[in-house]
Amino acid sequence: MDENDRLRKSAEKLLATMKGSIWTSVVTVVEIVLVAKRRGATIQELMRDLIQITQVRGATPEQLMQAARYIDEGGAGVFDAFHAALCEGKIVSSDTIYDKLGLSRVSL
Repeated sequence: MDENDRLRKSAEKLLATMKGSIWTSVVTVVEIVLVAKRRGATIQELMRDLIQITQVRGATPEQLMQAARYIDEGGAGVFDAFHAALCEGKIVSSDTIYDKLGLSRVSL
């Protein structure tokens, strides 16, 4: 949570009362990562924290951490990283980033 966010105290209070029952979608995670990347955050740290707070529907914790590694270590953009992490190792694309990430790519 952002130290200067005006909603921080409310969010902390809500987390304390709802911990263990909070869930979100992978779409929300992508949105959070886009904002965090713009702010220069380390995505792997963010993802570890996020996994501790909420269950993400649409992706496993392992897939979320893989997407974070693709961003932080592989140089992938946010959308490419999530496509790569969720594609089960094989993807149809013209984008060569997937080759660099070690996926099996069917070229268009």
